[in-house]
Amino acid sequence: GAVNGLMREVIKGHLTEHIVHQGDELKREEDLDVVLKVLDSYIK
Repeated sequence: GAVNGLMREVIKGHLTEHIVHQGDELKREEDLDVVLKVLDSYIK
């Protein structure tokens, strides 16, 4: 429970700061790839 809540907040913050507000489309795609890799390793 607590770990999942913390992970949710970390992911939310990362997405907000590094992907949503990023003006450079290539950088957004790279950042999204990082997030997806983290999620893949976390879910396994």
